[in-house]
Amino acid sequence: MSKKNDKEKLFMIFIMVALVVIFVGLFAYGLSSVLAMEGAYPPNVLEEGLTPAPTDKVSALDFLNKSVENAVASKPKLDTADNFEVNTDSLETSGSDQFKNAVVYAIDDFDSQLDSNFESVSTDFGEEIADKLNIPSITANDIIDFTCEYIYYQCPSCGEENAEALSECELCGSINPYNKKYRDEYTVTLTVDANEKTLNGNFNRRTNNEAKALCGDALNGAANINALDISYDELKIVYRVRRMTNQLTYLDYSKKMNINADVEFLGKYDSLGSINTTFEINENNSYSFTWAGISLSAHEMTVEPKGTNNLLATLTCTDPKTPVVTWSSSDENILTVDGEGYFKAGKEAGEVTVTASFEFNGQTYTDECLVKVKYSVESSKMKDKNITLGVGETQSLKVTVLPDNATIKTVKWYSENEKIATVNETGVVTAVSAGKVTVYSLTDDGYYKSSCEVTVK
Repeated sequence: MSKKNDKEKLFMIFIMVALVVIFVGLFAYGLSSVLAMEGAYPPNVLEEGLTPAPTDKVSALDFLNKSVENAVASKPKLDTADNFEVNTDSLETSGSDQFKNAVVYAIDDFDSQLDSNFESVSTDFGEEIADKLNIPSITANDIIDFTCEYIYYQCPSCGEENAEALSECELCGSINPYNKKYRDEYTVTLTVDANEKTLNGNFNRRTNNEAKALCGDALNGAANINALDISYDELKIVYRVRRMTNQLTYLDYSKKMNINADVEFLGKYDSLGSINTTFEINENNSYSFTWAGISLSAHEMTVEPKGTNNLLATLTCTDPKTPVVTWSSSDENILTVDGEGYFKAGKEAGEVTVTASFEFNGQTYTDECLVKVKYSVESSKMKDKNITLGVGETQSLKVTVLPDNATIKTVKWYSENEKIATVNETGVVTAVSAGKVTVYSLTDDGYYKSSCEVTVK
């Protein structure tokens, strides 16, 4: 009797496990299907920059020179910095491991010691920056290679980013292809030939005596530098420019210094004597630019008729509390805005541009937000999820747009394969040839997608 009960228990467990597996499988399939077909799908709009992205080293250098000229003329706020990093992995000595460990110990705080030898420089808005800025003086012939980065790809369902165009998302399970996107800035890297002209004209070449003094100060009494030689490679100029305004935000000159030195330790390590040591120092001379301006908390908003909301304005200037922000509406019959950025919609639906502006250093800076006054679409639902037609037959599909009081309830219709079935602007499907195809609608407001699988026999 007990054996029979045990078998029954095992059978019931098996049935439960099987049901769970089937349920999970169906749920996963259903979820992937929903992710693939339903939901809100705004169009993927790519806005080109004010200047096209550089495509070769000539255009990359020309864009850099024009961006620097614009900055010198416009006089944004400038901050400079010099940073050093010792590559301890590159350290080699002709002595014992004990000596190598002693060198590593001695240069443990080497980076910050070197950094402290150089004073950062800053200017305020409107001050001259030409004499503070290392203006590039290279030719296209000095450039070995260049890259321009601003394109990336994003999952339309969860927003996960990737450098490559993927066909599905491992993070959320969506099987919708990634959308191509543009970043706000071009990031351009120029790899420069390490010749005498470029070193002296752009990269602040250190003399042996200067480098010896710097290294000696950084060692802070732990050792002496008796002899030193420097060679250079991996010279790079990196700059970032806002695509829509051509405003230079960052400029960096980086170089790798290969140090060959005779290091003589002092104090408790003096018994080690003087031993030849080689290592790398990466030096960056960077310039950061801050441009005066105004930025609104949103650039597109929706409010229902008779509804209210507000915008916040962030100012970039010497004292953002001093300037007065002026607010305006492009159509006060549809929407009004007060002096603090609070707005109120009237009874009518429509679109209004709200503008905020302020005066600074003799210039007017503005930013805008498009406010749509309407009852928004929240979802759409196809009446038929599956239909079967014979070749040449037609059927009208119906879609319900919710809520009932939505202002814009129109939709557009699409067929994923018009060789199997077509659909016209009113949702009438015409079967063309045998096969299966997805026909879907997309709401003009909110871009909500609703699908129907059409089987043609």
